[in-house]
Parts: sequence; C-alpha cells; structure tokens
Amino acid sequence: MALTQMTEEEFKLLSDLIYSYCGLTFTGSQKILFNKRVKTRVEKIRLSSFKEYYQFLKFDIKKEQEIKELVDILTVNETFFFRETAQFDILFDQILPEIEQVNKSKTVKIWSAACSTGAEPYTLAILLNEKNYYKNGWNIEIVGTDISMSALDEAKKAQYSEAAFRSTTPDIKNKYFTKTSDGLFQLDAGIISKVSFKYLNLLNDSQMKMYRNINIIFCRNVLIYFDNDAKQKVVENFYSSLTNNGYLLIGQSESLFKITKLYKLVPTAKVLLYKKD
Repeated sequence: MALTQMTEEEFKLLSDLIYSYCGLTFTGSQKILFNKRVKTRVEKIRLSSFKEYYQFLKFDIKKEQEIKELVDILTVNETFFFRETAQFDILFDQILPEIEQVNKSKTVKIWSAACSTGAEPYTLAILLNEKNYYKNGWNIEIVGTDISMSALDEAKKAQYSEAAFRSTTPDIKNKYFTKTSDGLFQLDAGIISKVSFKYLNLLNDSQMKMYRNINIIFCRNVLIYFDNDAKQKVVENFYSSLTNNGYLLIGQSESLFKITKLYKLVPTAKVLLYKKD
C-alpha cells in the first residue's frame, strides 16, 4: 500500500525525534526535503506508515542503526576545497605563530567538525604541506568528524568530482590530485595520511567528551542547521574541548551573538575569531 502524505502530527513526531538525537531542525522549504527523504526511507525498509516508522525508531532493536541511516540521508554533504580562504589565511598569519610563541610548542591538534566528505581537513593538510609545516618540525594532528557515515566513507576514499575544485587553483589540483578512469580525482596518499576521520554526533555529550586539548576547531556553516538551544550546547561543548587560548572558527556568515558569552571575540581585518581565555 502506497504511503499517504505525511501529516503535521507525523512530521512533528519524526522531526522532534531527529532534533532530540542530533539537533537538526527542518523549517520552511526544508520540510519538503524532510518529507521526501523520510518517505524514501520508509518505503525502503517496507513499513506501511510514518507512525509505524516512528515506533520503529523509538523501540526497535535496530533503532540506533536506523536513525543513523535516516540522519545520513537528511544531511546535506555539499562541500568543496579552499572554501572561505580568509580563515585559512588567519590560521597561518596569526593563530599558528601565536601557538608557537605562547605555548612554546609546535604540537597542534586541529578538529574539523562536521567535515562532510573531507574537503576542509584535506585543504588544511594541503596548505600545511605547501607552507612546509610538516618539514619544519611541526607535529600536527588533524581529525575530521561527521554524523553522516556515507560522507565519512567518501572522505576516506578521497575521490572527488570536478565540482569540488571550484575554488582550487589548477597548480594545486594538478599537484595533489590524479584523475581516475571514471572521471574523479584521487587525492595524494601522503595528504590522506595526515587526516583521520571519525563518526561524531555534536549533540551527544559522551561522544563530545572524547575530544579534549584541541587547539583549533573549525565548525563552519553547520550551526545554521541548529536552533539557538542546540547551538548553545554545541559551542559550549567546543569550549570544553579547546585548550586555553584555543580558537573556534565558524562560518563567515555565522555568529555566536546571543548564543554564548564564554568566548572572547577576536576581530581581525577579514574574519571573526572566537577564543577560549
């Protein structure tokens, strides 16, 4: 029997469940995407109604795996290399020199939160390599995390379509990527080895507690998918994850105004930095 249109009650039940799990909200035109993708999932596992699916997500022995599958198809994994380069500039012009001077250390932990298919952490590794950080005695650990298992699988493969390079110069693309027989571009193995990838739900306190003593967190263009309560929880958990004098970089169109007062705002010529004092 074909599924009927999702009712407002069913939408609220399912969207509230997703919100409580990972903080994602669906409003306006996003409701259409939500309805369409949930319907696809319900049909795939051969359930007869949205309420039956809700019961499955609440009580079935396979509920944890299924909610991961659902979140996977609901998240947008659009990403590309060298996005918002002003933040990378400030990383090299200000943040890393400060770490070396203040901490008297060349050991740095960088966390790319909600890294999608890996373009952001790999961009960092490419830039660090271009600027000879790996050759100049720096010990730099880069970890990328995401709630989408399929995105993480793609990140580990490190094969990208042409669309991922719209902000990449030809010389960098030719130096670090090799075109495959199926028209994708394979990243250099040496750069792949510089980044590790792990599953993480930013709203899961126990998972977030695993990340400590981080010097720099990139969480860009992610908070826009959360309401203010979820934003506050995420950025306060980030605060706990950062070392003293650690930095949080969010999207250039995002702000922590009215979200939290924990961070010190560090204005620069092009970007806003949030710092743990």
